[in-house]
Amino acid sequence: MAYIPLIKTTQWIDLSLEHKKLRQNFEDDLSKACVAKEPTQPIMLQGAFGIGKTNTLYYLFHYGWCVLKTPVFFVSLDELTQTIKEYAEQQSTGKIQNSDLGNFINEILNEQIESLKESDWDNIIDKIYFPEVKGGNLNGYLADFKMVEVIEDSENTTSFASVFSESVIRDAILSGNRPILLIDEFESKFYELKKIVETSGGGVLRELFDQIVQDIDLFYLVIGNGPASGYEIAKERGDDTSESETAANRRLKTKSIPFPTVNLLQRSFLKGKQKGYINFIWWLSRCRPGHILKLKDILETPDEINGLSFSEIITKPIFKEPIDEGGEAVTYLKTDIFNDIDGRLYPLLSKMLFDFSPIEFEIKDFKLILKDYTEHFYCSAKKCNVENDLLPVLKNDLYASFLKKLQEEEKYTSINYIEHIQPYFSYILSGISDENGDMAFGMINDRNPDKVLSDSFIIPLIELTYDFISLYQDDSLKEIKETLDFLLLIISKINESNEKEGLEKFIPNVYDLFEKCRLPRIEKAYLQISLSLIRETIEQPIGSPQLKYKNETIASILSDSELHKRKIPLIFQKTEKLDIYFIPDLPDEILKNYCANLEKYLCDSFIEKIHEKGDRLTRVIYLADNEIIEDFKQDLLYYEDENKPEPAFVLKKIEMVKLDDYQLNFATQVHDYIDSISKIGIIGTENGDLSLASNQDNTLIINIEDIIEIIGKRPWTEKKETIRTIEHYRKLLFDGYNSIFLIILHTSCKEYKDVLAEKVCNENDYRQNISDYRYFEKILKDETEAYDKYSGQIALLYLIENSKIDDNLKKLLDIAAREYHFVPDEKNAQKGINFAHILKILTKDKENLERHTEVFDLSSEFVGNLYKFVQSFLRDSIANIADSYDFIKKTTTNTHFIETYHQALGSSLHSELIQALYNLSYINTLDKESEITNVKDKITQIGDSLTEIRTKIIEKLNEIKDILNGNETFSSYPQKLQQALTGIVKAKQILDNASSFSTLLIVNSICEHFDEILDNSQLFFKQINTIYSSLQSQKGNVDRYQDEIDEMYQHPLTETLLNFEYQTKRSDNYLWKRFFLLNLKNESEYGLFEVKFNPFDFEKPYIYDDKLKRMVQKLVDIFQKLKPDFEVLLENICNIHNEAEETIKLREYVTELLNISEE
Repeated sequence: MAYIPLIKTTQWIDLSLEHKKLRQNFEDDLSKACVAKEPTQPIMLQGAFGIGKTNTLYYLFHYGWCVLKTPVFFVSLDELTQTIKEYAEQQSTGKIQNSDLGNFINEILNEQIESLKESDWDNIIDKIYFPEVKGGNLNGYLADFKMVEVIEDSENTTSFASVFSESVIRDAILSGNRPILLIDEFESKFYELKKIVETSGGGVLRELFDQIVQDIDLFYLVIGNGPASGYEIAKERGDDTSESETAANRRLKTKSIPFPTVNLLQRSFLKGKQKGYINFIWWLSRCRPGHILKLKDILETPDEINGLSFSEIITKPIFKEPIDEGGEAVTYLKTDIFNDIDGRLYPLLSKMLFDFSPIEFEIKDFKLILKDYTEHFYCSAKKCNVENDLLPVLKNDLYASFLKKLQEEEKYTSINYIEHIQPYFSYILSGISDENGDMAFGMINDRNPDKVLSDSFIIPLIELTYDFISLYQDDSLKEIKETLDFLLLIISKINESNEKEGLEKFIPNVYDLFEKCRLPRIEKAYLQISLSLIRETIEQPIGSPQLKYKNETIASILSDSELHKRKIPLIFQKTEKLDIYFIPDLPDEILKNYCANLEKYLCDSFIEKIHEKGDRLTRVIYLADNEIIEDFKQDLLYYEDENKPEPAFVLKKIEMVKLDDYQLNFATQVHDYIDSISKIGIIGTENGDLSLASNQDNTLIINIEDIIEIIGKRPWTEKKETIRTIEHYRKLLFDGYNSIFLIILHTSCKEYKDVLAEKVCNENDYRQNISDYRYFEKILKDETEAYDKYSGQIALLYLIENSKIDDNLKKLLDIAAREYHFVPDEKNAQKGINFAHILKILTKDKENLERHTEVFDLSSEFVGNLYKFVQSFLRDSIANIADSYDFIKKTTTNTHFIETYHQALGSSLHSELIQALYNLSYINTLDKESEITNVKDKITQIGDSLTEIRTKIIEKLNEIKDILNGNETFSSYPQKLQQALTGIVKAKQILDNASSFSTLLIVNSICEHFDEILDNSQLFFKQINTIYSSLQSQKGNVDRYQDEIDEMYQHPLTETLLNFEYQTKRSDNYLWKRFFLLNLKNESEYGLFEVKFNPFDFEKPYIYDDKLKRMVQKLVDIFQKLKPDFEVLLENICNIHNEAEETIKLREYVTELLNISEE
């Protein structure tokens, strides 16, 4: 198993007896399956990244060709899946049947075998499944292959009899042996393969596995698979309740590459070496076999470096070499941390560095120096045995006192401590113990032992265990997921314990075992490098969280970008009820632009999405300090001026937090990872490589999770090491109850809840306290009648402000409801109050109203705190009393935002009190005395105007009465106006004693109705004046005829003659009374005069325009209709009058003649 698994220099190392058995079993299985052609199950080779899967497959490649003389082909599942996909797309279903998969692959291999039989190999290299093919021709590919070596132990090495060559290939393809297909990186593309295989109920690979066992003419199969997809392949194998284990074993054989522990190395490959030296190599190798071999060959033993200075040791070139292919940032040893250690300790370090085990030193000259580095070194007067002492107390504290109790609560029930956790503790601690299993477990000095124990031992132990399990176990399994999450929980509990100085309570047995060496009492002590220093200097092979943008460094891209001029997307992550916005560590000009975009986006929706959402939290997390960040913080979290913090900020609903301020697991790595992911998202959006941003309110938003989904797989990221790194840190962010984002969520929620508890009370107390006021709900809800919510809120406001209900107000409400019949105006909030409902709410439920009078006190601790709490949400004030109605009505038409805070405080019931208190606090921004004065002035003005208009109406009605010949019209109207004036007098009396806004709101609403009555009355006056004017006009028309007739009636003879002609005189208003008015009364329009118009009547407060117009027109029409009759009558009377005049003239003439005769 070589350091880098190069096919041309393949080696196998029997690191242990288990490794040797694995090799021999593989050799036997391949011989039986391919040479003897016995039915043999295909093999799944399972192992963690870097443990040697690919190298094992390379060994089998050589072993098949060179030893068994059988054709062997090597392909990644990615490449094979692409070939299968091309075939599947040609099928009607777009898939390949699982029963056809074996034959399809077999045909591919047969074609390759036929190609290898040709004499010309110049153009077939790209068609052959061989490892590490990079163009050229096959003969060129075969150059430089080395003989495979099998290193059985540190002393013995054997080699194959032949090297992989053309002759070996031609011999094998003519041998008739069964070909072998080796598939690598199965875990990376198995999910893609499943999409294009039609299972027909039999699984994707189950049919293929069965065919390989049953059909010896088919190829033989070995797949290399990481732990991440082992569970998925196991299901294909048949490991479920539907089949027996025997049937599953007949289908697929699983072989796992042994985990090379220190003890295995000590007993075999590194047998005879010093234990501390073996430990050092084990840690540097990251448990990888190839690295173990390389380090063994290069590094000197502690005895061999004896006499070298620390500088000579620490600058050895091997330490700077990358441990992974492709030059990833992780090197064998990270040496820069040693710069921070006092140089006077270097002589000790030069001995401890190559010997990870307890070493006894004379420390009298180093005591004062060592006490400053308690986190880096363990120090104890006596040694502690790992198996007998340390592991048992760890088990007592972490299992018996912690995990077991959680499991009794049905949590983490899948974890088996001695199977899933303790072995890794043993591996790690064995890596720092001596040949007897002893280590130095303690600290020099006895100051702050809680922090030293947690930082130097328990936290790095848990973090290393987490890393090992992540690397070497299948974390898709429930028990592994729970184990990883439990480890994160332990770290969180330790951090909590340190904050409260209670680590001794959490891990008492470990705490007691941890030796505290008092400086004056010791001259000699056992020293060794701590797990903390090991963890910092020997990074795990997960890869650096400082990712590149594909193959370019992010810093170089940003330095050349135009992002400071662009609309930068915002980096976002939503976790349950928490919205997180990230500010990466960007160059200043780009950072200014980013912050400007973020500020605009958050401020534009601040009220709606932050201030008014009591159930949602917001965190703006920045990754580096910067003055630009400070300016942004001021602009975002304060309004109007820097002395007014946003209410949401005061409550810690929104905060700006530096990521480092959270006590996160793997804090440095997580910081670098989020920073890299964020920048990749920004650059990718700018370059057009990523199309993930959603446009929200004209702002581009990208979820971190979406970025990771794209860059965490091919084709974006080619190297499996980098894919593994991205996935590892993704899990830290998202997976499990103790993931990074859940920790941030829980921390944020706790901060918010703590402020709520401080300002009001805790959740339990809130639920209990608020239930004491549940009688409000009963008062506001009647079994026989549904009160409208708006009026209910006004009434509730009155109950909160007034201990006793004013009798005058009750009377006024009664008059307004029963006599005035004031109807709520849905379109006008000021007139939208239902006075009948308010009266009933304030008077009907006597039992609960009495209870309210007895128990409610606005100045009590709970209500007072709640009142102050809701006051904190006031960002502005109400301009006038009219706005108060609109505000309160708005709170009742939809679920008001204050209810979300009610729920956040701890209750989903009985929200009447908090809403009423919020309404009261908002209305109290008005100047009460000024508003009372304004309403008084207003109602006085209305009263004076009503008195004036009432007088005018009475006068006008009398005039109409006269012109209608004494008939009463609209007679009730002045009486109703007098009733209104009575109500106005009562309203003034109430306002004279008013001390509450709710009283003012009720009276002002009634005043608004009075104002409407005034408007209606003024309109009514105009209307009756119009009618009177029209009557008067038509009477004038009639009077022109009547006046002529009356004049002729003044002539005695005419009158005598007319009396003979007309029994009834046609004088003295006869035409108006006997003609016009009688005609009018016979018309339907006359009914208008009989209508009981009422200023309080919603339907008849005045004359409708169409009726008024019809009346006016009817008067005109009546005159026009009667005009011919008037003219005929006038003509007749004129004729009679003329005759009378002629008669008089004749009589005068006769008289004159007689007088002449007498003379």
